[in-house]
Amino acid sequence: MKTTPEYKRLRSLGYAPKDALRCARIRAQFEALVEQDLARFRTEPDDDWSTPLDMDGTPEDLAAVKARMDQEGVWGIVVDVRCTCCGNWDQVDSCWGFVGEDWRDSGYDVDLMAAAIATAERKVA
Repeated sequence: MKTTPEYKRLRSLGYAPKDALRCARIRAQFEALVEQDLARFRTEPDDDWSTPLDMDGTPEDLAAVKARMDQEGVWGIVVDVRCTCCGNWDQVDSCWGFVGEDWRDSGYDVDLMAAAIATAERKVA
């Protein structure tokens, strides 16, 4: 697997060595499933994010987050696996409430990819 560039990228973001290696391996496995059209990762607008903002910080910080929400939107990430019998997509997992692309390298993205890998392995077995 080609984990070296991804490993280096994650390390440059501050990931611990073992976490960077784990994430790089999961991404490589997930990308292999995507290339086979057996898994997909998608984003969808989170139109139902009625949860009030609960964050520490100044009123200016809160205003900045609200401005980002208005400008970049609030999103959910969804991972699906294709059924090898019928060809339909089955939703494996999702996580919602990300501002803009804050989901990238959040850890949740890799957790969803890992869930898709496990599901795909069960479907094949």
